[in-house]
Amino acid sequence: MSLFSPGLEAKVRQFLLARAHRIPQDASLKVLLDTVREDFPEEIRSMVRLIQQETLNSPDPRAQERRERIQEVMRADGYYAGDLAPRVPGTKGFTAFNTQTNHTVKEAREATLAWVGGGALSILVLAGPPGVGKTHLAGAAAQRLLEGGEEVAYRTEAELMGELHLLDFKGMENRLQDYSVIPWLVLDDLGTQALGDWGRAIEDRLVDARWRDAGPGLRTLVTTNLKGADLPPRVASRLGDKERSQVVQIMASDYRAGGRE
Repeated sequence: MSLFSPGLEAKVRQFLLARAHRIPQDASLKVLLDTVREDFPEEIRSMVRLIQQETLNSPDPRAQERRERIQEVMRADGYYAGDLAPRVPGTKGFTAFNTQTNHTVKEAREATLAWVGGGALSILVLAGPPGVGKTHLAGAAAQRLLEGGEEVAYRTEAELMGELHLLDFKGMENRLQDYSVIPWLVLDDLGTQALGDWGRAIEDRLVDARWRDAGPGLRTLVTTNLKGADLPPRVASRLGDKERSQVVQIMASDYRAGGRE
């Protein structure tokens, strides 16, 4: 069975030809895909959304099977092909974030806005004790991205681990791959859970994957109450990499009553 139904293949071909103008009209679908992947990798995600939407709405009785095969192929090639719900928490946004406490709070807000805008390093770590605004900023960032139509997932470490733990092995591996390659991931409260060997291995794999492929198309925001010395060494090393990650240490008193976290 072909991955695409005839109608969907025509739409995919039209989509690709519109972006790869130097490719002949009669080029094979593989040539088109390879060209777009090489020259316009950011367009792959748009194509995946097109394919997934078409297979969702298709009356073809084999549409779901096609969809699952497409997802498998895309995952194998390292592209996001999942259906992760954003789960963005309720937030008052950036405008309600009080930066008058001290300069580190203001720095954290500015760094988060820069990260959302794509102008900062790919990984942003907001560190500091409870109640200084990390979750407020993380939620505001996820909300801003969602409103802008970006593919974003917000999870606390506890939520993510709980979600993965309920899946069978194949489902867990697929879901972890989705978290590893979704364009925008906000991971809140890293290190607050008492993880066993399984949880620590998952945490290590996810952070390593996000660090390894960090770039304009793969951006990660992490909040944590822990200092680098309290995190597993490899996780701390990845998050502290100055070439790919910015760490903002917030030094302020807990003022949850002020509505920040």
